[in-house]
Amino acid sequence: IHVEALAVRYDHAAWLDWFDARWPEGTPASDSYRRRIVDGPSYELEQAVRSLLRELELERRGIVTRLEWQLADGDLSDAQRVTLFRVCQEGLNNVVKHANAHSVTIRARASGEQLQLVLEDDGRGLPQSRPQQGYGLLGIRERVQALGGSLQLSCIHGTQLTVNLPSRRREESHD
Repeated sequence: IHVEALAVRYDHAAWLDWFDARWPEGTPASDSYRRRIVDGPSYELEQAVRSLLRELELERRGIVTRLEWQLADGDLSDAQRVTLFRVCQEGLNNVVKHANAHSVTIRARASGEQLQLVLEDDGRGLPQSRPQQGYGLLGIRERVQALGGSLQLSCIHGTQLTVNLPSRRREESHD
């Protein structure tokens, strides 16, 4: 099932099916994310990430959050916007479920012809006994690579997930 989902994730209808299976329609998270990302790509990405931080209740869980956002939505394609949101969503879900972290920082910026998103926590990192990535990170890696980008994962002190994407200007010059 996961392999099938990964193979068709870029087909919009199939992706919506995958999204709905994970977050059934009518739940607060589903309705909120769908409005912000799926149905309304013009919604500002920074606002959507701030809402995600609130909805995951990180502060209530004792996880201090910091968001350093220096990306303008006008510089992002719809595909980049959705991909960056999904990276934040998957990374933050992993922090909540696995990291045992006290803090998490998300930094997003444009530098020359690159967009960079860094999500890092001070948790326990990935266990040495489990070097394989889960399906969530595999799906994010495939999404990023489909846009000509790269994903690096470092687990030296906590976990650091770094995504680099070509800027929209660079992406458009290759079309």
